[in-house]
Amino acid sequence: MKIKTTKTLHTRCNVCRSKHSTCKPSKENPDVCKYCFKKKLICVKYKPQYIEQEIVRLNQVVYEKDQEIKSLHKQLITFQLLKQQVESLFTIIELE
Repeated sequence: MKIKTTKTLHTRCNVCRSKHSTCKPSKENPDVCKYCFKKKLICVKYKPQYIEQEIVRLNQVVYEKDQEIKSLHKQLITFQLLKQQVESLFTIIELE
């Protein structure tokens, strides 16, 4: 995810966005908004589209991992059945 922290980006920082307030650059440091400068917070500005793209990417990763987990679960069940069969064969061999 690309993150831009300059005043040229016409958007609000994370803190101002969550507070639903305006985000104006401070006079002391134009890369940090007034509120973040006053509270000594990290002022990160980003375009909302970056978040949407990141959500789509993360959803894809979650889907892929879910498929991988399902596949591993099937393999585990197969191995457990195989183990039971081998144990039953050993039991039969010992009885003979």
